[in-house]
Amino acid sequence: MDASEHAQLALAWLAVSDEEFAEWKRMQASEKLWGATAHALIAVAMARDWRYGSHRDFVITAQLLVEGGGGRCDGRAFR
Repeated sequence: MDASEHAQLALAWLAVSDEEFAEWKRMQASEKLWGATAHALIAVAMARDWRYGSHRDFVITAQLLVEGGGGRCDGRAFR
């Protein structure tokens, strides 16, 4: 999968999550929301040439986004 496909999948899982929350299916909705989040982070990491293979990489990607890391990662965050 490429970054675009991950982004599309994230949006699809987000829509399913919204439907399940509306139906009070909270456990299933939460699982879909996590899937949406994971695919969104993978899409960003792939597009920026960052690592994305582990939960730790998800945390680092999210931190870089919060801190305004709009460019390429120089690798220091992954040490």
